[in-house]
Amino acid sequence: MTLAGEGRPLAIPFSSMRGERVVHLERGGERLVALWSPGTSSALDRERVAWGRDVGSSAVFSRSLLGRELTFEPLADGGFRDQETGSTWSLTGDAVDGPLKGEQLDPVAHGNPFWFAWVVFRPETEVWSAG
Repeated sequence: MTLAGEGRPLAIPFSSMRGERVVHLERGGERLVALWSPGTSSALDRERVAWGRDVGSSAVFSRSLLGRELTFEPLADGGFRDQETGSTWSLTGDAVDGPLKGEQLDPVAHGNPFWFAWVVFRPETEVWSAG
């Protein structure tokens, strides 16, 4: 998953996101959350996409909603929960249950390019790692 915009471009490898599932970060003074969820098959592994290994999907959102900053944690079912209200969220940034049900996080432009293609044009990219 990659983010451009202000400052150095940032890449968060799906291999890291698989382990973390939720990455809180700050870019250009804005607090963001990158989410990863399983359930998307690789188009490169097998003769049919449906048979490919699970590489997952990612999304990036602003953590600010209705004047408060939210902190997210992964749930076992692939969804997410904010610690402030206990609302549950989907990978699409929609609150699906809890006090914020019906609300939506503001999406942030990001990409899911192949690393070899991205780094050719953005060699200055910082690669995120846990810890």
